[in-house]
Amino acid sequence: MAPRKTVLRRAYSKKGTKRSRQTQEPLVVGEGSIAGAEGEITTSEPPKKKGRGPGIIRRSTEILEDRPIIWPISDRAFTCKSRPQEITAAITRLVLNHMPGPLRSFHAFDNPTKNNIEFIFLKKFRYREDEDPLHCRNVLYAIAAKRYTEELHEARDSCFQKFGNNKQAWKTCIPHWCLDHNNWHGLCDIFATEEWQGLSKTNKVNRTKTGPKISHHGGSASAHQHLEKLTELNNGKQPPMRALFIHLHCAKENGKSPIVAQMEAAAAAAAVTAAAAAVESGPADLNEANGVIDPSTTEANTQLEALDIASLHFTNEQTQSVYVSGNLYIYLLKCHTLVHYFK
Repeated sequence: MAPRKTVLRRAYSKKGTKRSRQTQEPLVVGEGSIAGAEGEITTSEPPKKKGRGPGIIRRSTEILEDRPIIWPISDRAFTCKSRPQEITAAITRLVLNHMPGPLRSFHAFDNPTKNNIEFIFLKKFRYREDEDPLHCRNVLYAIAAKRYTEELHEARDSCFQKFGNNKQAWKTCIPHWCLDHNNWHGLCDIFATEEWQGLSKTNKVNRTKTGPKISHHGGSASAHQHLEKLTELNNGKQPPMRALFIHLHCAKENGKSPIVAQMEAAAAAAAVTAAAAAVESGPADLNEANGVIDPSTTEANTQLEALDIASLHFTNEQTQSVYVSGNLYIYLLKCHTLVHYFK
């Protein structure tokens, strides 16, 4: 216990040394900006946007050798030696940014705008020397038309989910790729017309009449690009077309298709087996002469096993019926998409 202060010490001790608590005025928080209406700095942060947002596309260059060489592999797809997904991304951004007006189809673009899009595109890439420039242009326009329609459809569906049929509210939800807001406002007015809605219903009915809808999980990458990915995972051996069909049309688990999961599991099992064999053989030199193989150079036995049809989750019943009943779709996929694969 501390000794008590004497009467003399208590008389000479300072009183009121405790600091009085000061009340601070509440900070004024702005609405998503670092400066208020009168210029004062606040502690607020801009609201975070959801989604991926606009991607980064390849820059233009005046040096011809720095432009990747591309070539068509079908009537609607290009490819190159590395990062072929950048081709479609560049075409998509160019066609959306150079929209001449509120047009619902790329085919309605005027010829100068189309030529300008190809001119800028060829500042980023270059066609292979032995390719027909007219055919390459038609492939470019086919990709542009497809991606333009898909982006408009996605933006329209997003607005419908948020605001229903309130077309005036649609005009406030401007996509990031629309540089001129008047174009989006004009498109919203077109979507609200009875003529467009009737045409949309007619096209929907016509699509159901043409046959079963074959949905896929391939994303924007072409079947050729997915085949190259599977070939690389399979140690350079091209998988069968049925494996590609399963890869594109079955639901993924943990971000992997059944084929990719099977290949990675087989590769991991082969690596474990090779490592165990090396350990059992002792500290001998790793070479083929003494029967010890270096597990780092061993090719994994990724031979695909037959998958149980009941374990596969196809996108819909039509897709499963195509896989089970016949090879028509696989034959068309091989003829039209992979025609230039061995060129």
